[in-house]
Amino acid sequence: MRKCHVREVISSTEFRAGHMWSRCMFSPVVRGLAVGIIAERSRRTGHPWCARLLACLAQFEEAHDESSLCRNSLTDVVSERLHTDRHRTMEFIMAGFSRRTFFAGAAGVAGVGALTLAGCSSASAPSGATSGARWVFHGGPILTMQTGTPPPAAVVVGSDGKIESVRSTFDPKTDSVPGAETVDLRGRTLMPSLNDGHTHSLMAGLLAANKVSDETPDILRRDLQKALDAAPGATDGEWVIGSSGTLAGRQWTFRDLDALSTKRPIAVQSADGHSMIVNTAGLRAAGITRDTPDPSNGSIARDAAGEPTGIVRDGMAAKVLGIASASLPDDQVGALAKATVARLNRMGITTCLDIPMAWESARVWSQLEQAGELNVRARVALILRAEDWTEQTLSDITKVQARNSRGLVKVDTIKLFMDGVPENQTAAMLQPYSDGSNRAPFFELDRLRSMLTALDGAGWNVHIHACGDGAVRRGLDGFDALKGKRNPATRQALAHLYQVDAADLARFAALDVSACMSPQWVSDNSMKALRPTLGDARYDRLFPIGSLNAAGARITMGSDFPVEFKLEPWEAMMMAVTRKGPSDTVPLGLAEKVDLPMMLRAHTAGSAYQLGVDKVCGTIAEGKSADLIVLDRDIVRTPIEQVIDTKVDLTLLAGRGVYRR
Repeated sequence: MRKCHVREVISSTEFRAGHMWSRCMFSPVVRGLAVGIIAERSRRTGHPWCARLLACLAQFEEAHDESSLCRNSLTDVVSERLHTDRHRTMEFIMAGFSRRTFFAGAAGVAGVGALTLAGCSSASAPSGATSGARWVFHGGPILTMQTGTPPPAAVVVGSDGKIESVRSTFDPKTDSVPGAETVDLRGRTLMPSLNDGHTHSLMAGLLAANKVSDETPDILRRDLQKALDAAPGATDGEWVIGSSGTLAGRQWTFRDLDALSTKRPIAVQSADGHSMIVNTAGLRAAGITRDTPDPSNGSIARDAAGEPTGIVRDGMAAKVLGIASASLPDDQVGALAKATVARLNRMGITTCLDIPMAWESARVWSQLEQAGELNVRARVALILRAEDWTEQTLSDITKVQARNSRGLVKVDTIKLFMDGVPENQTAAMLQPYSDGSNRAPFFELDRLRSMLTALDGAGWNVHIHACGDGAVRRGLDGFDALKGKRNPATRQALAHLYQVDAADLARFAALDVSACMSPQWVSDNSMKALRPTLGDARYDRLFPIGSLNAAGARITMGSDFPVEFKLEPWEAMMMAVTRKGPSDTVPLGLAEKVDLPMMLRAHTAGSAYQLGVDKVCGTIAEGKSADLIVLDRDIVRTPIEQVIDTKVDLTLLAGRGVYRR
């Protein structure tokens, strides 16, 4: 066979026709040459096609890492993308081909196995390290989330992963930064990455893995049987955890699940996370009998003879879910957690509060951090019930904190449930529901104040689930005991806030308590069943973001993911402004609307403060961590109804690319 010039080979008719394409791209030598040529052209010309090709090749490189969990699917996706664009790709490469770019490509061959293109690393890159890449962003709106400062022209990120400078002027022809990846935004938005103030991220993967239908018992059993068949090697002690719809429409019992031929415990949780059906093996594994008392923050459904029916609610459902998740292998939970983190990064989220159902589940975050596989700042909350509080509790939670806090992981928050949810009338209201029923807050005031004083003195943040206005008032009354002696390092929050009495609105600011809102629920279609339960006046005041903001409260954002499996921050922000979901025809309480800039601050600087990372991230300022995102549009000028379509083009955590579209 005659020797061929490289240029001849890669410009041949056969190559352009695509017959050699996949075979060549599987060669690390060819990939290295392509990377070098493209990177050299990017350095010299800044051509926008460079970034796309480099991102594709980076994904392709990750796909050929044998340790990648998604090797085959990612290979297929990237191969398809490169193959589809092969003509333009080769024209681009050939246009930039020269002796200089060839030798730049040859140099790239040696490092192709550890490719982190333009600082964009895979999930397996060490989470505590920076890529050494420097970035310059210019040419588009830059939202710093700082008030009183003019919009900058450029942001420079240093190789230490921090924001090196925020420049008021920038000329790409004369102000180049040597060695930096220069990103011309071309009208797109650069802003701080998002921070999510309330998630159940570890549970998200577990619940998403077995989504089942509760349309009928037969359909539910069919879906659960698929989960059982998919894990033939599981032990009898490993739970099957499923997630369904509302579990409404019939009286479910353990017998509906006992018809399955298995010894494994089974738990099926409702979409809102507040109801669950458990089989007999599950009741036994959770230690639930006729003599088991209802916890202060939940209930066990019982038949006329006092025997458990298999339905558990609120805090008892959370307890069972914690027991179930603790039975699963750490590597299984960890793999699912990595997939959830990738989803967070894709949405532009780099810091979250995770609320696992079991304390020891915090070790999964710690294990990911130790393995260098964590691409999010994980703040972890431990759940406490009123009856859990003893003289030993502070010592116990401090040990969990010490075992699992390292690097990007910090166990620093206590989660309390003050009530349930209005949907099943377990939310504590100041006035009864329309049928005369009501539920008292889960904590007596004296006990709550004693706990909050001790926790605050020990440096723990406290995050309280409070849906009804009675629960909100009880939580604020508890925090009022800290007035004048509050630990300046702690951050306190009330979450969900379906209802807040007018007399309590100003207390949030006065007590420095964040209002963690979930506006993805602001939908008449989703909530209209509550109108007869609450009455028109209370219904129109659901989720009073506008009133809280007007009263000076710090608004933060919490997705409550995976409740209803919603993780769509741009949709949630749109809904807070329009008070309508995508399928709604009428708004829900239009008087409570806010504007988009306020919601952007809530999801960045606001949630950063709530999570105690405001000195690190949440705004764009010199010396802060380069936790940044590039959006696909000028978000402020986008019509509000189109904000839902926003996509994140690039996500940085400490200057390191953790997602690139």
